[in-house]
Amino acid sequence: MNFYLDTNGHNPLTYAAAINNFEAVNYLSIRGMLVDVEDREGKTILMRALQSEQFELASKLITRGADIDAVNREGRTALTYAVL
Repeated sequence: MNFYLDTNGHNPLTYAAAINNFEAVNYLSIRGMLVDVEDREGKTILMRALQSEQFELASKLITRGADIDAVNREGRTALTYAVL
């Protein structure tokens, strides 16, 4: 299912996460949708969730295997966004 990327590098899971649709996040991630897709800035869904203080979503993404050590183009990790 990882071939469903738009021109910005987003997949349906990215959009489900953006609107805090936890049911869709669970459904898509259980079925193998990439949870570590990076956008044009190199930010993962987990980084975006933490940046926008969506901590419940971040927890779901970590449970689903999101890479907490991923580094974006600015050299920041998910932990950086959690602290900010």
